[in-house]
Amino acid sequence: MRFASFAIAALVGAVSTKSIVHDQLTSLKSLVRSTGDFETNSMVLAISDRKAQLERGLENGTMDRQVVAEEMKFLLALVRDVESNDQVHAVQTLTTRKAALTQLTEDDETTPGADSDAEVTTDLTVEEAEADVTAAKGALETAEEDVAAKQNTLDEAEAAVTEAGDDVTDEQTQAVEAAETALTTAKALVETKQTELDDARDVRTAALNNAVEAATDALEIAEAALEAADAALEDAKDAETAAQAAVDDNAALPEDE
Repeated sequence: MRFASFAIAALVGAVSTKSIVHDQLTSLKSLVRSTGDFETNSMVLAISDRKAQLERGLENGTMDRQVVAEEMKFLLALVRDVESNDQVHAVQTLTTRKAALTQLTEDDETTPGADSDAEVTTDLTVEEAEADVTAAKGALETAEEDVAAKQNTLDEAEAAVTEAGDDVTDEQTQAVEAAETALTTAKALVETKQTELDDARDVRTAALNNAVEAATDALEIAEAALEAADAALEDAKDAETAAQAAVDDNAALPEDE
């Protein structure tokens, strides 16, 4: 069964400036591209090669123990997917791993305090920005509802395992693992939607500031025009006064006989 195209689509695009994350992403992409078909032996071999690389890195001190442990856990989950011939869950495992590494990249490349110092600009009107905030709120609520549903699914799967006791089946164990992965993905989506809502609120604030600035500019222009009109009126009154004075002076002159 072919799944490489789906997996590659889930992985391509991740970029890291940190060597350790870059190495993990490169390995992840190579792992998928090297298989071509969803074939058990070739994928297990590729996973084994990566496991050997991690063990060597741990032995020679070039890799962190916690980092190695996390990737080993991922590789074990992927091996289980391959051995059970579960294409869908394998793609989900790869996608979740990619999302975790990408999040690490974003965290490393974000300077503390940078968001608060960055100036948000927008061309949106206040009404358009408010509509975006409303939409972002709705998306966040939907994501949170999905987390609740995924949590319920996990609780039910764990309860089934507990009830089965020593008679627990591989299918029940895999159901728990799948529910855990789905919940993790759903929680990550909530974080993304919360960030989008925060961004939408920042844009709304920028739109409001733009509106205030525009109103202030318009008021200043109106005040300047009023001042110019007042000055013109005063000039007109002065001219009228001068003209009247000239008329009065002319009337006071003796008439020629």
